[in-house]
Amino acid sequence: SALLASILAQSESSDAFNLLQFSIQEIARNSLEHSRGRSLLILGQYWPKSGDAEIVIFDDGVGLFETLMDVELVNIKDNRAALRVALMPGISGVPRRVRVQQEEPFRNSGFGLYMVSRYCGFLGKFEILSNNEYLRLQSNRQIEGRIPFQGTAVSVHLNLNRLGDLASLHQRLVREGNQMYSEILKDFSVDASAASKFLYKDFGFKIS
Repeated sequence: SALLASILAQSESSDAFNLLQFSIQEIARNSLEHSRGRSLLILGQYWPKSGDAEIVIFDDGVGLFETLMDVELVNIKDNRAALRVALMPGISGVPRRVRVQQEEPFRNSGFGLYMVSRYCGFLGKFEILSNNEYLRLQSNRQIEGRIPFQGTAVSVHLNLNRLGDLASLHQRLVREGNQMYSEILKDFSVDASAASKFLYKDFGFKIS
């Protein structure tokens, strides 16, 4: 992820590099740990003039619905609900009893997609597809629909010229995620209704 980020950011030490490296690492890690697929493809492009960077990562695995159904905290009925739930803080395809035994720095906290999608809420757009369903967060809108696709794909589009202080933004998102996790998820199972409220509140998007 560091090598790919350095190519995109044309740097190995900037905030742009750190954000891209984090995004690639978290999304690719989800596929490698949870998808049960055979292939993982990573695409990236950078436009120096506008400062836009785009990352697309997809796999040929079982999809989010089947992955999340293996976790006892998640109560979802279909693949579209799985897309919404996957962006909530603390949600992972790894059960809690396994996570607590994992060692740092790669313990699975379930914050990866939450953090990346939140970054996109400030700096661009975010799209996630899984087994014929997609969820797009763009221009103050939350858009859902169907498209022929098997596996899981995540598209991240960031305008790096708008980045500002990455450390402060990162700390803010972690703090807000921890608060949401404790309020919504700590003592209750997660369902699609809670996820819908979370996305609407978090991004301020109108549901289309």
